[in-house]
Amino acid sequence: MPEVELTGTLAIGSVTESLRLFFEEYLTSQYLKQLESNVTHGYQNSLKIVCEHILPACERIQLELSKLLGFSLWTQRYGDFLEIKAVENSIECIREFVTQIHLFTKDLNRLATTFKAFIKWITMVTEKVTSGPNTEFQNESSLCEDPELVLEFLNHDFIKDSLAEYFVLPTQGNKIKNISF
Repeated sequence: MPEVELTGTLAIGSVTESLRLFFEEYLTSQYLKQLESNVTHGYQNSLKIVCEHILPACERIQLELSKLLGFSLWTQRYGDFLEIKAVENSIECIREFVTQIHLFTKDLNRLATTFKAFIKWITMVTEKVTSGPNTEFQNESSLCEDPELVLEFLNHDFIKDSLAEYFVLPTQGNKIKNISF
């Protein structure tokens, strides 16, 4: 479990032999720069899609649904053409969706922050490991500027995708499936 060894390196400041080999063979500074660039680009594009496309579309949908709700309440003119409950259910679904989008952007920003701290730390560790075979990090106060953020990344995001919950539909209680027209 590499996150345990990396956490040990973060806490103690020493690198195990297997981790040292991993740093020397796979984690080159060029690879880390490319990884940082790709991941940061992905985070930025996700936020851009949310801010420029999804949220404006949701606002337009909410506006149109509020108009439909007004029409459904005007029973003198429209009668039973529009069911009030169906429109209200649709409004509630879009509200829940917007809430989830806001939670997603919050979690994405948190992930971007922790990843930035992690990549900065892992780059410095890699540079120290490749600079000499017996390098110890215990007296290096500047090696990790944000150990809490690095630890958070290692514990929550290094092995698993903390954003996966936003891309999998829940099996029960899904209001979108419960809309009745």
